[in-house]
Amino acid sequence: MKLFLNFLVACITIGAYAQNSAIKTPSITPPSPTVANLMNFEEVPIDYYSGQPDISIPIYTKALNSELSLPVVLKYNTMGLRIESRSGWTGTGWSLDTGGAISRTVRGYADELPRSGSYDNVTGIFHNDDFWNYDNLSYDEREEFKWNALGCINDKYDAQPDLYQISMPGYSGRFVIAKEGGIFKARQLDMNQKLNITFTMDDTKAITGFVITDANGYKYIFGTTDNPQNPAIETTVTASFVSSKSRDINLPVLPQQNPTLPAANTAWMLTSITTPNGQLLAKFDYINSEEKYDTPWSSTYNDLVNPNYYTTMLLNAYNCTQFRPIFSQTKSSITTQTKKLVKVSFTDKTSIQFSLSNENTHPENQGRYLEGISIHRQVNGTNHTVRSYNLTYETTLSNRLWLMKVTSGSDFSQTFEYFQKNLLPNQYAEKDNWGYMKSDFRDNPAYPFNYYDNEAFKKGILVKITSRGDGVKAFQWEPHTFSHESNRLIDNFDNNPWNAQTVPMFTHQFASSTGGSFLQGTEFTLTHDQYVEITKTLLPGNVNANPNNFSVLIKKAGTNTTITIPLNQLTKRQLLTKGTYSVTVKVDLLATLADNYLLQGYINVRHTALVSPAQYTYYHLGGGPRISVIEFRDKTGDSVLKNIRYSYRMPEQPYNPLRPIIYSSGAVDAKLGSMYQEYTEKDLKYIFGVAENVPGSFLAREITYFVRTNQLTAQLCKGSYVGYKRVAVIENGIMAIGNSQLDGSTPNGFTEFIFTNAIDAPLPVGVFLYPFSETPNYDHKRGLLLRKTVYDTLSRPLEQTENEYELKEEFAIRSTMSREKPCQWKQFYETYAQYRDYSVVYPQPCPFADCTLFYFNCNETPNLFIATFINQTHAYLKSSVQKQYFYDTAVPSVLERRTDMVYNPVNFQLKEQTESYREGSETITEKTEYEYPAGGYTTSLFDTAEQAVINSMLLHNNINRPLVVSSYKNGALVQPLINKYKVFAPDQILPGKVQLIKGGQPSAAAEDRLVYHGYNSLGNVTDVSLAGGMRTCYIWGYNGTLPVAKIDNRPGGYATLPATQVTNIINASDTGDETTLTAALNDLRAHQDVRNSHIITLTFDTVLGVKSVTDPKGLRLTYEYDYLGRLVLVRDSFGNLVSEYKYNFRGGNF
Repeated sequence: MKLFLNFLVACITIGAYAQNSAIKTPSITPPSPTVANLMNFEEVPIDYYSGQPDISIPIYTKALNSELSLPVVLKYNTMGLRIESRSGWTGTGWSLDTGGAISRTVRGYADELPRSGSYDNVTGIFHNDDFWNYDNLSYDEREEFKWNALGCINDKYDAQPDLYQISMPGYSGRFVIAKEGGIFKARQLDMNQKLNITFTMDDTKAITGFVITDANGYKYIFGTTDNPQNPAIETTVTASFVSSKSRDINLPVLPQQNPTLPAANTAWMLTSITTPNGQLLAKFDYINSEEKYDTPWSSTYNDLVNPNYYTTMLLNAYNCTQFRPIFSQTKSSITTQTKKLVKVSFTDKTSIQFSLSNENTHPENQGRYLEGISIHRQVNGTNHTVRSYNLTYETTLSNRLWLMKVTSGSDFSQTFEYFQKNLLPNQYAEKDNWGYMKSDFRDNPAYPFNYYDNEAFKKGILVKITSRGDGVKAFQWEPHTFSHESNRLIDNFDNNPWNAQTVPMFTHQFASSTGGSFLQGTEFTLTHDQYVEITKTLLPGNVNANPNNFSVLIKKAGTNTTITIPLNQLTKRQLLTKGTYSVTVKVDLLATLADNYLLQGYINVRHTALVSPAQYTYYHLGGGPRISVIEFRDKTGDSVLKNIRYSYRMPEQPYNPLRPIIYSSGAVDAKLGSMYQEYTEKDLKYIFGVAENVPGSFLAREITYFVRTNQLTAQLCKGSYVGYKRVAVIENGIMAIGNSQLDGSTPNGFTEFIFTNAIDAPLPVGVFLYPFSETPNYDHKRGLLLRKTVYDTLSRPLEQTENEYELKEEFAIRSTMSREKPCQWKQFYETYAQYRDYSVVYPQPCPFADCTLFYFNCNETPNLFIATFINQTHAYLKSSVQKQYFYDTAVPSVLERRTDMVYNPVNFQLKEQTESYREGSETITEKTEYEYPAGGYTTSLFDTAEQAVINSMLLHNNINRPLVVSSYKNGALVQPLINKYKVFAPDQILPGKVQLIKGGQPSAAAEDRLVYHGYNSLGNVTDVSLAGGMRTCYIWGYNGTLPVAKIDNRPGGYATLPATQVTNIINASDTGDETTLTAALNDLRAHQDVRNSHIITLTFDTVLGVKSVTDPKGLRLTYEYDYLGRLVLVRDSFGNLVSEYKYNFRGGNF
């Protein structure tokens, strides 16, 4: 049984009023038995596009008012398994979603670094007017800017604006800071909600705090606290180290520390949430915690192309200074002064508190981790713990932290099980092309031949959640698959380890002796490109034959390709391409052999062959894990009550059982041949052609490098490397045997989703190829649901929805990247002025004269200077077509409904929605129009004072509340609804009236339907009347947050209530003492001034919910809750049991 006790002002039907009224009248709904259940086994939301489940453990949700709430939720994400990932304060893969922060990604250098301030003479863009005014600079000024963007001793210009990420209740998004008319302003990059973002700067232009006003006027304050000496701002200090090997053999490899970057503000924590008129709803307190760690080494190798050409030149010491180092490695030591949340306080004097471990206890960063969460209420000034949760951890040998259990008293525990967590290595271990644990060792002779660890991708992944007394959620994972590289269908999948199998070893016998020769070479054939393992076996009885004098020749048939390997180095892996090869052994040309020698043995080649066409898989593996199956088991964990599995194959693909070509619908933002930043690059330098500084040999020479790095080129989009075009969800199905890409049996039908992914919106190829342009944000183009179809057990469609989108992009800010172009003259100058004027700073003296008589330049600055644009983006749902299929006759019938949407260009909300469908032979069209304070409204419906209020709403960013809602049917206007707002107190703008125009005639006078007479300081209605009906008053207790009395039939309104009794009720409720409050409420009932009114009174537990409700007749119902906040008993005035609730895990089909 569910009990709903609704406090309604009136039951009236007004078109669209229920959905669009800006103020909700108090409604009390005691929680149903499952609302507070922490482990809801019936759903695990899935982001189908990325194959990632939303695994979350709700701890508590606090309602701040009728519009806002603050959740406390533990969330799990498999990105935490990436090798270089470091866990936060809740362990590997887990995060705690509560409160909020604005974090910053520093791109290039921190924007606030002042010119010649401290670090390497870097000038951040906040201090460089030329960055903002670049288009208006003279040619000479532009060239100097580009020179300084490359960097020199005197100047280094930052030219990349930093990105800011917002995380706050109900919203996440990004913004940049741009300069407009000489003023710095925030520009949102996500156009789904119109926020007003303001900030403060100190004298150095470092940002000291943010205030974000949402589209309903609520304010979120970040960074600013009551103590200006201890703001809630995280700061980071980065010390970088460089280790490089010069080409001068006389110079050792020595690590060098670069100048330490000054502390930069990197995160501003949410400190409070207020109403539009400044009333506090929630306050967040933090403590300091220092975290330290080192990043892995980042490596760059500069391999000379045709190195023999430069052998003599590299004997010259000056030349060595002009060549790039053989290799360079960099790493950073990061020290962050973090802020850890310890308390959230609410207006009703409840609080959530967070207990942390001691400093230096987190194994990954020397900081703190979360040990407990407790929820408190205050009674008569004393805090009482209502509920508490303890978090238990383990640390593995790799110094990773793992959350193992969450418990609350003896009634609740959730235990987490991970797959081989002890085998997930530390942050400095080898990783694959996507940053996850390395799985492919086919090139490594230290591992067995053709070794591929099929389980590496899921080492440490969450596989089971066990809830005490309820049941088990089990998660089966598989590697991401993809058949598309951006929008290109990959044409070869031979490198998929599942497509090859080891075949019998090829053996070539050789023998040679004095006066004899080796046996004729024998051949073997490779079906595909692969690493082969080549070894030797020397037979006993060899005489005077040193293997160092012999080599093995592997020659590819039909080509001039021959690989020569010294016989004594044969235990190795060698990459060979598809084809036929011959193997022979020969005596080295410079070998000196004894007169009598004998050498005999075998050359062994281990290789693989492709599997049969029926077994061949047409996709690659990589990108981390995706969900395969979710099982719901009983509390023993043995019986599966329900399973849901997921198929990711390509849609609408013909199936040939003789040659089943089944592509994955996954696509990646990557180039398989360029998974790391590797490229060929040329320098043009004046160097000597000989070992001495001889003038005649000092010439401009081209130096070509093949540059190898360990920087990945694969790009994340919407939090995943792989995005899927098509996903099928099958409940209680059986996985197809032999190929997980098949949908398999579908005894209960299935649901198919079709999305946009990289096939539809590929990234520019320049992102993956040198010079590696900046990655544009395509999140708004990916993961859009194009079609959803529900099929029955015969794979016939039952329901289908097709969507069409409109993509919006607007310029936000310019960013530039600098890459040096070849220029033989640049090495002689330091500044742009010197370069422009041929004023040589670094001439190279030769013994008796300058090495060159003339110095020039290359005209323009040798800087590629790649400009990109950071845009504001959004995808709007433009239209949606819903179809229902019926199979009552031989020819199925279809019901279709089409919905078209138009959006307000200012607040990005729905402006028009038109639905069309057929009823019999008639086409019905229904349209609803919405007018807001922003984006234009019908001014004739509002007088001058009302328009002034609307202008004030604009100033307060209160722009999402509809002013006018007009409904049309077949073009005819139905009754328009008008919301008129009023200023009830300074900065408190709330509905004053709800009006209708009868008959929908524009010329007709608007009639009042609801009139709001008053509110409390938190915006809760205290006095409201229905046109032609009675007037109702509300008394709000618990510091103005909850209704404790509803009084109907008060013609004189709130002001006529007995003031002493109202004050006593408010004061009693504020103490949290139920006995005192009940007495005060009874005193109100007995007062002679309210005897003609109908009174309903309530008491609350401010953490759990309603405790009692007393109706106008004085009959009282009480509500009791268990330790987890779930409703368990309802009793009447005499203590008799009205209803009881028990909680068990449901099985079957749910």
